[in-house]
Amino acid sequence: MSQNLLSNVFRPTYVYDTVSNIYSSRLELVNIDTVSANVILALTASIGDAAGNVYVGTNAGNPFSNILSNSNVTALGMNAGSGSSNSSNSIFIGFGAGLGSVNSCNTIAIGVNTIASGSGNIYMGTNTGSASGTSNIFIGQNIAPTGVVSNTLLIGNGATSVIDGVVTENGILISGVKNGYLVRVTDPVSGAPYNYSCNAVGINTAAPYYTLDVNGYARIGTDQNGGLGINTNPLDYTLNVNGDMQVTDGYGVLRFTHDMTTLTTCNVLMTLDTTPANPQGTATLGVTGGIFSSRGVTVSLATGTSAVIGTWKNGLVYIYARDVSGYVNFWGGTVICLSASMGIVSNVASNVAYSTITASTSNIVLRNTASSNVTYTYMITYFPSMT
Repeated sequence: MSQNLLSNVFRPTYVYDTVSNIYSSRLELVNIDTVSANVILALTASIGDAAGNVYVGTNAGNPFSNILSNSNVTALGMNAGSGSSNSSNSIFIGFGAGLGSVNSCNTIAIGVNTIASGSGNIYMGTNTGSASGTSNIFIGQNIAPTGVVSNTLLIGNGATSVIDGVVTENGILISGVKNGYLVRVTDPVSGAPYNYSCNAVGINTAAPYYTLDVNGYARIGTDQNGGLGINTNPLDYTLNVNGDMQVTDGYGVLRFTHDMTTLTTCNVLMTLDTTPANPQGTATLGVTGGIFSSRGVTVSLATGTSAVIGTWKNGLVYIYARDVSGYVNFWGGTVICLSASMGIVSNVASNVAYSTITASTSNIVLRNTASSNVTYTYMITYFPSMT
């Protein structure tokens, strides 16, 4: 018995050393399940079972005789991956990391007692992880939310952690992944910690005040591809704004807004003025091609007939009508209108041989006085007054 056991356990071999030109003895140990030693020195350690699992540490992984359907699992540390089942392509590092993990696939768990079930997860920290869920990243201590959690990034400390840490100057701060929590950050200048609420993203600013707070340049799209919608979908516009808008350069201000006289009769307003910091400046609007309030469609009038082409408004009204039928006549002029209900306050000088523009109550009327039919185009420009 002893001779047979000795030959199956200890196998002396001799290997030729080509440097020293001598044979060196080697001793191979085979058919041994457990080796107890204080120190083991080895140049190479080939460790693994038939399913590609590598377990290093007391009670790490499962016994070679009961791999519990694991494959390609690496467990390093005491009790790491112990009792795991149906797991594959996963890494457990640390005391108790991945202990009892079930159906863990493509998951990395690093830390003491890190929970490591689910698919495509990365868990780092003591007592951190989830018993289910996919595509999560948890970094910190004791981040172990209950229930099924997927597609979630948690950084910090605790089950409801958001992002907690030092914010560096000229960096990017994501100040909230979940709603309703305070974020603790450090002022990059004074170094003093402070709290502020979530739901804000700051770029190049340590304490964003708005949902998106950018200190610097930003670009939406490249090569004229892309659009920005504010309170609306950008659709086919580079910039589509649903609401009031203001543009200022510190010297002048351009506003697109409306008055709130009533809910049903709001007037659309565009104002151009100087800023309080530049009260002596001049606000100038330069327009290529001119400005008009309304441009009429083509209107054809028989001899002696009329058509309403617009309404009078208080202030200065400029009217231009042109014959486009080949008869070659036009009318143009500026009229002062003090009351829209009264029409013009005096007779309008007209080219009476061909056409006239007159008032009928509050309407602007174009009349053909030529001896033949005429087709007109027309344009009206209003310069309103406050009277």
